[in-house]
Amino acid sequence: MKKKFNFFDFYFYYLKLILPRFFQIKNPKIINLFKRKTIEFMVHIVGQKCNLKCKDCCNFTPLMPQIFYSYENQINNLKKISQCVNIELLQIQGGEPLLWDKLEDFLKDILAMNFVKNIQIATNGTKKPSPSFIKFLKLHNQITIRISPYPGVSDKQGNKLYEELTLERINVGKHLFANASGDWSYLGGPDFKELSPKEGIYNFNNCVFRKCLTLEDGILARCSRGPTAYQVQKFEPYKNDLFSFKEIFKNDYEFTKKFLGYVFNPQPMRACNFCNGTNGEPIVAGKQFRKKEWEESFKAVNFLKIKS
Repeated sequence: MKKKFNFFDFYFYYLKLILPRFFQIKNPKIINLFKRKTIEFMVHIVGQKCNLKCKDCCNFTPLMPQIFYSYENQINNLKKISQCVNIELLQIQGGEPLLWDKLEDFLKDILAMNFVKNIQIATNGTKKPSPSFIKFLKLHNQITIRISPYPGVSDKQGNKLYEELTLERINVGKHLFANASGDWSYLGGPDFKELSPKEGIYNFNNCVFRKCLTLEDGILARCSRGPTAYQVQKFEPYKNDLFSFKEIFKNDYEFTKKFLGYVFNPQPMRACNFCNGTNGEPIVAGKQFRKKEWEESFKAVNFLKIKS
């Protein structure tokens, strides 16, 4: 596929190669200023709709509205990012992304932007991809399926899906979670009592998830809990906790400057004061809410009324 002309690609190429040579600049620190930067890892959440109700979900998915976000808005946000950085690995999360009927088209649009090297789809393993999607995956070996087999919940289905995709010669792997033990770390629930800022900073500096830069519905946060925590746990984020694509920028330069400033200068969020991070005690992964328990928790968050 022929790559479309991109002004920012030309701009960074010119600054990176032409100017340093013309002015005989040899200082690596100065030359580095002109390089197009790369985000090593970024999470993109396509929506919170899920077919499981994991009680200790780090993203609070069962307590969020069960929807997928606007396709057009998601693509437009990624186009803005494609103008100023490359991404080594983009992980697609939900909810459960394989429930989204627009996922294949979404991935095609991302690949056409030519700024993402590899894509990983995080799934709980309960939804088998359609034949057309499997055919699509076969044609794009830069896309990997990552299965999280929750014990007693999705492990049988997940293991079966792993075998089927392996036979189809599709890149697939199993996820043993942040501590690589098969357990989750207990991050804390909606009623988590706020820690001191000092404790929050400690949690941030010692948390594996601090490297999980996450974009969800036009909000960029330091981790995938960031965009939802303040809604569920009901606190006001600090001024610079989140980067909003909904903000009105004067021009592309202003967007790029603020975006790069946020991405490459990570700081603790107030959400870190409401979370144990990966220092939390080990718990069984994927333990499900009981129906009544989930309804009570969902009502407490006050997003939607429970249908009888």
